[in-house]
Amino acid sequence: MASPPDRNLVINAALAEYTALRAEVTNRISGQDTTLNLYMTAAAAIFGLALSGHADSLILLVVPLLSAAARLLYHNHNLYIRLVSAYLNDQLRPLVTDRLGEPRLLGWQEGASPRAPRCGP
Repeated sequence: MASPPDRNLVINAALAEYTALRAEVTNRISGQDTTLNLYMTAAAAIFGLALSGHADSLILLVVPLLSAAARLLYHNHNLYIRLVSAYLNDQLRPLVTDRLGEPRLLGWQEGASPRAPRCGP
């Protein structure tokens, strides 16, 4: 018969996972910012090139394709941010709060204003 896992070991593993997943969310938000910045720069360069007369105006047809690609990348990051947030709220937080008996742990979004959007679905 297997012995129950050590309480401190479970808490340390959960906190390490929480830290890693929060870093993943931070990296994905940074990726969204980078995607948006690159899109805005490329779109401005294309419009500038077309308006300057140094290129054919057909180059403007690239902008919708660029927009779609940027939106898909942005949405992909957003999907994973929501998945990680849901996992943190629905799986990891209850594990830690049950083990320690403190319902406010890992509940940083609970202190947000009522108008602030929650992370997750």
